[in-house]
Amino acid sequence: MGDLNIHFVPYQIITTFFCSLMILKAISKYKRRERSFKELIVWVVIWSGIGFFAFFPTVIDYISGVLGVKSGAVGFLAIWLIFLTYAFFRTFVIVENIDKKITDLTRKIAFDGFELKKLLKKDKRKTK
Repeated sequence: MGDLNIHFVPYQIITTFFCSLMILKAISKYKRRERSFKELIVWVVIWSGIGFFAFFPTVIDYISGVLGVKSGAVGFLAIWLIFLTYAFFRTFVIVENIDKKITDLTRKIAFDGFELKKLLKKDKRKTK
C-alpha cells in the first residue's frame, strides 16, 4: 500500500475546530428554541462551507478560474464580499421592517390610550 502522507496546515486545524464549535453552538441554540430550523440549516451550511474550503483550497482556485479571477484568494474575498453585502442588505431590510412595525404599534397604543381617556371622561360626566 502507498504511504498516506497527509499534512495539515495549522490554519486548517484551527478553522475546522472553530467551524465545529460554531455548528455545535447553532445546534445548541436550536435545541433551546432560540433559533428556527431554517436558521440552523443556514448556519450549518455556512460553517460547513468554510470548513470545506479550509481543507480543499484548490476548489477556490477552480471556482476563481471559472469566474475569470486569476487568484484563488482574490476570488474567495470577492465571493465573501458579495455574501457579506447581501447579508448586510437583508439585515437592513429586516431592521427597517421592525422599525416600521414598532412605529405603527406605538401610534396605535397612543391612539387607543387617547380614545380610552375620552371614554373615561364621558363616563365620569354621565355618572355625575
